[in-house]
Amino acid sequence: MITLDKDKISEIKDKVEGGIKETTGEILDDKEMELKGKFLKAKGKARSVARDVVDEVEDVRDKLVGSAKETVGKLTEDEKLQNQGQKQKNKAQSPNTNKIIGGIATLFGLYALKSLFKRKK
Repeated sequence: MITLDKDKISEIKDKVEGGIKETTGEILDDKEMELKGKFLKAKGKARSVARDVVDEVEDVRDKLVGSAKETVGKLTEDEKLQNQGQKQKNKAQSPNTNKIIGGIATLFGLYALKSLFKRKK
């Protein structure tokens, strides 16, 4: 069974209502109604994108914090902490998480290089 939360219902409602208003506006040659429909559809899409961003951020957090816990657990021979870290890492479900973490690492690397070159001047 699929469960929908309040935000998902609002997202779907905006998209459907927007599509109906846009089409009705086109049929009736009512530009204002058509624009309101386009706005509602865009609002629904924005809700969807915002939800995706939040999910990605949570996945990146779980992956990074989980990796840190796992590493500290290995270094301190704390099996419980190591297992907690593995579980938290595995919560990250997005296929983009590794790409995002790679991008963040690249940015940190570039910043470090920039700092080194500034010191040499």
